[in-house]
Amino acid sequence: MTQEERTRHSAGSMSDDCAGGNAQCKDTQNPVNEQEVRQNDDGMFSLHQTLQMPIDGLPVYVQQIIKEYAAALVAPVDFVAAAVLVAAATAAGKNCKVKTGIYTNHPSGWYALVAPSGFNKSEPVKQVLLPFTDMDRGNYLRYRAQLEQLEDGDNRDAVHWEQIIISDITPEARNQALMHNPVRLLSYCDELQGMMNNFCRYNKSGEVEQLLSIWSNAGYPVNRKKDIPLCITDPYMNIIGGIQPSVLPSTFGKQLLMGNGWNHRFLYVYPELDKISKRKPREMSPRVHDAWHRMVNNWVRSYSAVPENCTLSDGARQVYDHYCDLIIDEINATDDDYRRGMLSKFKIHILRLAATVQVMHGGGEISGETMSYCQRLCDYFIECARAVHEDITCDQQPRTIGNEEFIREIFRRYDVKSQSALADAMGITQPAISKALKKQ
Repeated sequence: MTQEERTRHSAGSMSDDCAGGNAQCKDTQNPVNEQEVRQNDDGMFSLHQTLQMPIDGLPVYVQQIIKEYAAALVAPVDFVAAAVLVAAATAAGKNCKVKTGIYTNHPSGWYALVAPSGFNKSEPVKQVLLPFTDMDRGNYLRYRAQLEQLEDGDNRDAVHWEQIIISDITPEARNQALMHNPVRLLSYCDELQGMMNNFCRYNKSGEVEQLLSIWSNAGYPVNRKKDIPLCITDPYMNIIGGIQPSVLPSTFGKQLLMGNGWNHRFLYVYPELDKISKRKPREMSPRVHDAWHRMVNNWVRSYSAVPENCTLSDGARQVYDHYCDLIIDEINATDDDYRRGMLSKFKIHILRLAATVQVMHGGGEISGETMSYCQRLCDYFIECARAVHEDITCDQQPRTIGNEEFIREIFRRYDVKSQSALADAMGITQPAISKALKKQ
């Protein structure tokens, strides 16, 4: 599909509600007042103080969708905008590519929505992802119908459910989902804490390493006893979920995740929130709801046939090269290894964000204006990452670890061949080693 056709599908699909590029997409019974998004009825406090995700570089009709959802759900614009970004990335999936030199990136992203309980992290994501929920339901019904048509002796593994959204899933099931839907997969975690608490529960599970490879679109083999080996090639999966600031130290603050690049792969959405609004959520306008669903369905159709490359215009290339230089200057100016690792990932984040935004603009060539907007998005995400890091480290004090924790750390870091040999070296019994490992 050509760029002109993609643009027409993105904007034209909303012709009844959002005509063309100057769409307003208004709910005539409940028109959006921009101040509604930022402050409650009595004006005593605001959802946002100073740090807010910019959305002005998105198509006008997408901006209006975001404002409509934020106003109706009484949610920060940041959370709705992040959900829209991950929705566009998932709709295009692996069939959208942006190449720079020898590197290829897709419009993928991992988003962590950070806020205390009560600030409505979950509902914006659920509402924005409803088009994919509907697609999953339809795909499941087709899968069940195919199963019913099979006869005795037919290979039941030949049919599968092409699922888009996965949640509360084991590593084995996730790998199967990647095999069955290699183009677009989204892991939605209402609470990221639940997913991260499972890490390292079992010694040498390899789950974190697999997820790191997925973010990098790097393939990996899966070999399990009694299972057919799998070869995951060029995996693609987005992640979005919420987390409370109070649990950041026990999740993203884990030594393993702070040191292996896991934290740096996330884009944190951490708006400066004051008090919970007294306004009550209202039902979303059916016109806005339908317009959003048509938009997402058109993005999926546009990127379901032939892969398309998003190219960088000369202006976009200049902005990108200059941004990389700025990032390198920042890296060279700090001795903080954590900050250096975080900043280095933004040379990738900005390209993935540019591809995501370009999906909304109809694909094709990325302009310098779009790349400049994505640089401002990255500035926002860097500031949020800094705030997350402060929360992670503010209460950290040097501590002495016990023998059992020391044993578990050795097994996490090294390929220990014999529990008995380690027990002899430490002057303890092998059952003591086994007992320590069972407490993971």
